[in-house]
Amino acid sequence: MALALALGAVGLTRWWAPAGTAPRVVRFAAANAPPSAAATPAFNAAVSPDGSYLVYRDASGLVVRHLDRRATITLPGTELAYGPFVSVDSAHVGFFVAGAGRALRSSVYRAPIAGGSAVLIGEIEGGPIGASWGSDDTIVVGTGLSAGLWRMPAGGGDAEPLTEVDDPNVSHGWPHFLPGADDALFFTVMDLTTGAVTHGMRRGTSRHQRINRKVL
Repeated sequence: MALALALGAVGLTRWWAPAGTAPRVVRFAAANAPPSAAATPAFNAAVSPDGSYLVYRDASGLVVRHLDRRATITLPGTELAYGPFVSVDSAHVGFFVAGAGRALRSSVYRAPIAGGSAVLIGEIEGGPIGASWGSDDTIVVGTGLSAGLWRMPAGGGDAEPLTEVDDPNVSHGWPHFLPGADDALFFTVMDLTTGAVTHGMRRGTSRHQRINRKVL
């Protein structure tokens, strides 16, 4: 069943307006289709860091909707894509494709917003739980239960572990690089009886510190 994005109700504010200029609010509705049943669920919409466009999944693939125009663009080669995330310069969209017949492995791709073919970056074990693209062209990905975060170069290459977990009921997911900083935030996803814990860590290290706790 399609998931309706709530942008039509709450609007989306362009926050980069010059000082003294009232921000422009853009309101529209978009039908957001879930990935196939074989793929790990992921949030299927992302806003570019410069705030100029929204990318979301519909029945045709990943769709780009620039906020200053009504027409949308479907990125070629994204028919099976899900879980989009955007580069720091907003020039590329990263996404995942579940491996055919390989339920515990996913491919990571990048596609240019300006047009062109999607390019394979690499593969990860497990189903993704969010991803974030850092300013140093490092992509950090959360994977399935009982797994930590993985990192890989955006230009292509093997993924390597960034964090580890020692509890079979825990996974590290939903990473997010802070703009202009060396920190990445991620949720430690725990079972329903213990809740979720937010941790922060410094890029280039594997040390992390608990920030907040939420009981689910």
